[in-house]
Amino acid sequence: MARGGRTRPVTASQARRYLAKAEEYAEAASSELDAQRGIAATSLAIHAAINAADAVCGVRFGERAAGQDHDEVLVLLRKAGKDGATVEKDLRRLLPLKTRAEYEPDDVPVSAAARAVARAQRCVVVARRVVASLRRIATCWLQSSVISDGHLTDSSDFGPRHRHRPICRYLVSHNSYQSAPSGGFEPPTPGLGNRCSIP
Repeated sequence: MARGGRTRPVTASQARRYLAKAEEYAEAASSELDAQRGIAATSLAIHAAINAADAVCGVRFGERAAGQDHDEVLVLLRKAGKDGATVEKDLRRLLPLKTRAEYEPDDVPVSAAARAVARAQRCVVVARRVVASLRRIATCWLQSSVISDGHLTDSSDFGPRHRHRPICRYLVSHNSYQSAPSGGFEPPTPGLGNRCSIP
């Protein structure tokens, strides 16, 4: 878990919703850019990138920046590995445009809006890849488990009543992983008969 400014916990399913918001904002920003509306395109691009950053931090740390200062998310992103650094680079260039696009009377040239939309789209691409990694993480964590009547149990409890089933197929079929109560991502505890949550 990252330390620094004020944060809020993020579960795996919430990280996916942040990604969905980022994708919707980015799509709307692209439409506004096509219509030559630079102010709207820039504002939407910034929100797309912020939500993409929250998705990345949610997966990497199980939390997102929640302070009034948007720069706090940049601190978290710099601790989130190569993907975090990639998003941080583009978001850092976008945040200074927020005041101009949303609060000041000045126009935003379409050329500047186009660069903003491109940066936001790069952030969304990274966030999509990071959120997709949740399923791969789940697969690795659950490799040593067996499934009995839809429950995950420790392989050491294997007996005649248990049926082996490929964990990767189970994940693909049911899109299942479990969110930790404190946020982030954890596998079900082996041996306790935990049922996979399906968000």
